[in-house]
Amino acid sequence: MIYMIKNRMRPESKIYCYRMIHSFTIVNKQGKLRIYKDYLKDVSDTSDRKEDMIRHCLMNAADHNGILEYENCMVIYRRYTSLYFIAVTTQDENELAIYEFIQNFAETLQSYFEKVTEMDVSF
Repeated sequence: MIYMIKNRMRPESKIYCYRMIHSFTIVNKQGKLRIYKDYLKDVSDTSDRKEDMIRHCLMNAADHNGILEYENCMVIYRRYTSLYFIAVTTQDENELAIYEFIQNFAETLQSYFEKVTEMDVSF
């Protein structure tokens, strides 16, 4: 979570907060949900919206570079072995930083499990 402070010199100024990552998802090649974590408690995310976002990522995986705009968010995804790592962020977030985060997360799983597979993530 990142905090932004406006007008630090004034004591009556407000502290504005926004969340960098809205949700983080891991799915397999068929689109079956393996891990889902939502970081926005105030917005109810319907399962249809999640499925639609996952379908967009799976369809565009071969054609695009792993970054798409979906509704009012940015979706950054990366395929690693048989899994897709998907992060949903704000429009003004640095896409390459999130892409690097996904890469580091996958490498951490790789070093822990020696080979990242769907079974390692599921159980």
